[in-house]
Amino acid sequence: MPQEIVHIDLTAETGAAPKPTYTDAGVIGTATEQPEDAEFGKSNRYTNAADVADDYGEDSDVHVASQAIEQMGAQHWYVMVLEAVETTDELNDGDEAENTPILGDHTIETDTDAEMVFVTDTPVEEPDENEIALNTDTGEIAIGAEVTEPVELTYAYAADWTDLDNFTNPDNVGMANRHMSEKHIGVLDELVTWASGDDLGVVVAHENGNEFDDDEYALQSFQHTFSYVPSGDLMAVAHKSADDVASYILGQLAVNDPWFDPMYDGDGYPFDTDYYKKSLVGDPGTPGTFEGGDQENEEGNGNVIINKSGVTVLSNSLTTAGAASDYAYFDIGRTQTFLAAEIRRAVESARLRNDQIPFTADGKDIIENVVTETVDGFVGGIGQPLSEADISVPHPDDLSEDDIANRTWSGIDVDATLAGNVHQFDLELILGVA
Repeated sequence: MPQEIVHIDLTAETGAAPKPTYTDAGVIGTATEQPEDAEFGKSNRYTNAADVADDYGEDSDVHVASQAIEQMGAQHWYVMVLEAVETTDELNDGDEAENTPILGDHTIETDTDAEMVFVTDTPVEEPDENEIALNTDTGEIAIGAEVTEPVELTYAYAADWTDLDNFTNPDNVGMANRHMSEKHIGVLDELVTWASGDDLGVVVAHENGNEFDDDEYALQSFQHTFSYVPSGDLMAVAHKSADDVASYILGQLAVNDPWFDPMYDGDGYPFDTDYYKKSLVGDPGTPGTFEGGDQENEEGNGNVIINKSGVTVLSNSLTTAGAASDYAYFDIGRTQTFLAAEIRRAVESARLRNDQIPFTADGKDIIENVVTETVDGFVGGIGQPLSEADISVPHPDDLSEDDIANRTWSGIDVDATLAGNVHQFDLELILGVA
């Protein structure tokens, strides 16, 4: 007996009906020691950050993240902590660590005085003479000419990433209390691959810009990091704050509709922050800026925490997929997944209500009415995600013999247009002097 009776293929076209989601937040932590009153790899639902502190420890990463989510008004959220295992490998130039991805927020060191640099190159290019370069995704290491080989690399890795499959109910997720840069690309790739497989959104924050020598270096780091994982499900944020920026945004998303666009949200964010200058923020059409992505592929597009009229807001709602992608904006993917879920729920309910949905004109009417009624509920008016929608259900005579034999009504088409949100106004101002 099939466990899923409704199969929906999600395809976006620019300006067409998106790929949605619900809005519950989930945060993921890693720890080398068992939480105080919780289990590794177990998903827990919370309504109070103080309870997270009781279970995982005061000021633990998931507690910090939970405080941010709660402060934004979320009524509940989900928490999971994965076990981190520390180990040491003996490696020569060009070798790969035995366990990947390497966790960027745990110990990464060698038994040498050489400087460790983190890169996104594949294969890893030869570093300066007294440096060791590491790609935390592939685990490949490159050793400078003056560094004695082999080196002992001590690092941590997650004991079991498949525990994330037990993470029930979140719709948008992030790593708890993390500022991510080149040393996190392994975790970032693992997280996005898992989340995209379950149609979840991912929100992550770059390293605090104040930690870099200058803003240009911060921009370069951002583009290296997030162009490594181009995805319509990933929203990356540049900032100059010591706080858990990503978790605040997860909390913001949790209290709004799936099609909510966080750009310039007037409620703003309550955390302390400095700001990047406007020229570096850029726009989606200007590669080499935070919003424009990298110069080469125009991917890794990001969003920036900025100040507008004294309010701390997000400059845009771009994904790292790039401005040319059908999923260039985060709300497109979230809305499409949401609509798919609503249609699936409605069709499944119709199947339960009816003794039979036959391969006849009556069966066609049942399906068409259910899908149309569901989609039309989200069309038109302020606050609705769709501007228009057209539903087409093929006549049973047009179905193949194989489809009917397999009891599958294929070819149902929902062609909808996302209402979207105005991001820019072009005006012409002409002043006359009398």
